[in-house]
Amino acid sequence: MLNNWHFRNRGFKELRKLIYWRTVAYPAFEHISLIHAVTPRERDELAHWFPGQTIRVIPNAIDLEAMDALLANAEEGSSPLIDEPYILFLGRLHPVKGLDLLIEAFAKCNREIKYKFRLLIVGPESDPLYAAKLKSQVRLLGVEEKVSFLGPVFGPQEKLSLYRHAWAFCAPSQTEVMGLVNLEAASAQLPVVTTHGTGLWDWEEGGGLLVHPQVEDLSRALKQVFSWSDRERRDRGQKLRQLVERRYAWQAVGPQWLALYAGLTEARLRRV
Repeated sequence: MLNNWHFRNRGFKELRKLIYWRTVAYPAFEHISLIHAVTPRERDELAHWFPGQTIRVIPNAIDLEAMDALLANAEEGSSPLIDEPYILFLGRLHPVKGLDLLIEAFAKCNREIKYKFRLLIVGPESDPLYAAKLKSQVRLLGVEEKVSFLGPVFGPQEKLSLYRHAWAFCAPSQTEVMGLVNLEAASAQLPVVTTHGTGLWDWEEGGGLLVHPQVEDLSRALKQVFSWSDRERRDRGQKLRQLVERRYAWQAVGPQWLALYAGLTEARLRRV
């Protein structure tokens, strides 16, 4: 709610948000003991709104044991019925997801070099006007044969099948609390291109790609993805999986959450 992207304009809507924040919301937070941020980026943004407040960073996480059980049960032969390798986007169709940038970057790559790759856009049309704009953009850019809108998927097996058969995953979000879909894709050993807006500051350490949500940056990243050998692609996917295991699995992060909130509870009880 307090992310800079949501205050990018200076119109009446943003003015109402600021008035509500200063008169209603902020006073409710004045006496809190600590703020829990899930990324260093979120910590830095919250520091602007809560000057002098203690802010602790512990990331959101994914349950790898549950994910691995689903992957083990996924049908190897299941496929989205697309013969060409594809870049996958999975999420709601909304301006904050940056899909217009991804489509333009993909079309730019396709104009410059005729790649064999496709772009699969999977998710519900949470903003119908934006979804219509995206489909019109695909037509205007002349990439209807390369870009497919599959709509939402229901059930984990369909989602895992899409991960399993993708060449790479791309989440070009303008901003996210973290972007758990990136962790899901990485846990399936799929290399992931995402943005600095997710707060995943260490993503490239694990073989992923981090870009700014801009057409030129996304275009350069896609060209790099298209140039990978299958071996490099698999190596990057494995490194990302290892990064998730070390830093973003509940098995590693859960004890930090429990310790933080147990400590706050004990401090509260002592005061009472």
